[in-house]
Amino acid sequence: MVENLSVVLKGRHGGPRDSIRHVSDLDNIKAEENTPLNVKIFDHLISLTGPRSIVGRSIASIAGTEDSALTGTSGPAIACGVIEYLN
Repeated sequence: MVENLSVVLKGRHGGPRDSIRHVSDLDNIKAEENTPLNVKIFDHLISLTGPRSIVGRSIASIAGTEDSALTGTSGPAIACGVIEYLN
């Protein structure tokens, strides 16, 4: 998994459509309180295989809106997990 680290950490934070960004910089998800939510994320940088694979990596949902700035704040994590294949 260490070989993926340089791809994930290279560059600076940005939005999902920025040319310079971390692989993990994805778009904001809007959710209503107490309402079930299904999310599909399509992104040109992330992959399930190869050097940009996100399998085995963590994912977190945060309470605020990410502004995609280098020093942006987004609030506390409200959910997290690890991306894995299902059998």
